Amino acid sequence: MSKPTPGPWFYHEPINSKRKDFGVTAGRPYDPSVGAVRRIAWVGNSVHHNPDLQDEVRSNARLIAAAPDMLAALEAITKRYVDLAGSGDCGNWNPEEEPEVIAARSALRSALSAQEPEHDRD
Repeated sequence: MSKPTPGPWFYHEPINSKRKDFGVTAGRPYDPSVGAVRRIAWVGNSVHHNPDLQDEVRSNARLIAAAPDMLAALEAITKRYVDLAGSGDCGNWNPEEEPEVIAARSALRSALSAQEPEHDRD
């Protein structure tokens, strides 16, 4: 299974009056004067038909653009939480049975498809 496109990802406003979708690009912000950029997503086809959705669609595009940072943060905090729980400094329990770790591992599996989180791949 391949890995997601590395971040950072960038959100951008619609690029012209014909293409009213919001965009998400990888590597650098969209700038038509610089040339080709790796597109991650166009978000908001429905904006053409319902301008009232523009703020919602803009928020969705920003959320998609934040995905690599959120994924890295979730991996790091899950690893830190499990390491701390295993150290005995906070008592002894199996963090893998904690609802927060179960939810985090589920989200990581979903984000990474069939891949395991970074600290489980070693």
